[in-house]
Amino acid sequence: MLSHDDFFNLDMPEAFAVNYWPQGGCKIPTIAFIDEGVETFPGGMESGVVERQTEITFRKDHVQSVARGDTVVDENNKTYIIADTLDDDGFAIRVSTK
Repeated sequence: MLSHDDFFNLDMPEAFAVNYWPQGGCKIPTIAFIDEGVETFPGGMESGVVERQTEITFRKDHVQSVARGDTVVDENNKTYIIADTLDDDGFAIRVSTK
């Protein structure tokens, strides 16, 4: 069974060292998966209209919770703004960004 440390490390594809900045809080250095260009279907229905978004997945034990408007800065100083929480399974939190 994989532990949090096995799953979230910089040797994994799409893993980046990031700083998570909750609004009004201090930065939290962590590792996150950043997936750009994820195709989503509005309303959850497959149709001819597809949106593309960037999704970021964090370790829950590092960030605890996320909120719309929080900021993520990756190792290349690219900034992402949290738009919505997509999934929180108690192990990882996946969000969409603006």
